Amino acid sequence: MRRRELLLGAAALLAAPATASAAPTEGAILLDLIRREQQAKLAYGAAMETLGSGGPLELVKIRGHEADHADALATELAAVGLPRPLRPELTGAAAELAGARDRAGVLAAAVRFEDELVGAYGKALAGLPDAKIAMTAATILASHSQHRLILRLAAGQAEG
Repeated sequence: MRRRELLLGAAALLAAPATASAAPTEGAILLDLIRREQQAKLAYGAAMETLGSGGPLELVKIRGHEADHADALATELAAVGLPRPLRPELTGAAAELAGARDRAGVLAAAVRFEDELVGAYGKALAGLPDAKIAMTAATILASHSQHRLILRLAAGQAEG
């Protein structure tokens, strides 16, 4: 082997890990999504508890969807050899939703949270090469888009 070939081979090896590590793995994407769904279930539950019987009925149905989403993602995680993660901390929009104290605050926070979820799923789809897993994520993305619309209407916001 010549020196030039050796240097070119070494350069290729050095470049490959940087490219490969730049993109998250399918498992990492699924873990992020299921943690978001777990946060959603907890945050909607906290909001329902805060508002009690005066809360929007939409929250009950949406919270049930979040549990279904987490279960679907747990199945996909198992398919790639990963367990369901433990209960996550509430952060960002999920913490804001859980901490809202009145109907208007809950609905506004819920819309922001659904915006965040739609964005996360849209971004995640590009990194999911398995068609079945991508279909699961796309279906959940559509559900979050519906949630966002329902919550906007409940909050008296214009569509958009």
